[in-house]
Amino acid sequence: MPQLNKFSALPLYFQLAQALREKIRKGEYAKGDQIASERELMELYQVSRSTVRDAVDCLVNEGLLARKHGSGTFVADPTMKLGLMRLTSFTEDMRERHLEPSSMLIAKEVQIPSQPIQTQLGLLPGEQVLMVRRLRFADSIPMSLNISYFILEVCPGLVDENLENQSVYEVLENKFGIRIARAEQIIRADSASEYQAKMLNVKTGAPILVIEGVVYLEDGRPIEHLCSIYRSDRYVFSINPVRMSSAGPANNEMVEP
Repeated sequence: MPQLNKFSALPLYFQLAQALREKIRKGEYAKGDQIASERELMELYQVSRSTVRDAVDCLVNEGLLARKHGSGTFVADPTMKLGLMRLTSFTEDMRERHLEPSSMLIAKEVQIPSQPIQTQLGLLPGEQVLMVRRLRFADSIPMSLNISYFILEVCPGLVDENLENQSVYEVLENKFGIRIARAEQIIRADSASEYQAKMLNVKTGAPILVIEGVVYLEDGRPIEHLCSIYRSDRYVFSINPVRMSSAGPANNEMVEP
């Protein structure tokens, strides 16, 4: 019989959410399956109704479970809820959700970028970048297509790195001591081209979400132009806006959730 550790520093609802998440990850609960009822979970794990509800709420908020009024709680399609106030890598995002991140390296080559990317990165004509195109997976499900252009002058050693299944940001920070600080990005809706649809395993013309922008170092220099294309059936983005006083913000700092 499954047991939760009542002496652990981790709250019981968190431990129960972890246990249910693991069942979903292992396929014991498949997509569309109804999970055990509140009473069954209470008896199975010897916890209170409020603990069960808090655990289920946690997984509903993550998009792993969905409640159907009058029917019960079911395993949902894995939809990722990502905040827009934190600059994290795909690998870090998936790890936080206890999913297994992986990548397929489609292309990695040194090239001279297009004029718009040159302008956004502040490059001189003829300056080279390292273009990296990767398809990103979570638990073997295609989630996003990422195309990045890194300024070679800033990180020449990146050319020789195996980027198949590594977080580029972790490589830059841990191996080269390059500290990433912030990004300026836009998010827009689009429809999948034939190529994008094939990569993401969706129909041509299916809705997609596109995040595009420039990533900056702590000293203010740009290092990367990125374009991330997400399946809209797998991702939602969340923001936590704060209403400022009529006098305006007291300073220029971004308020994080």
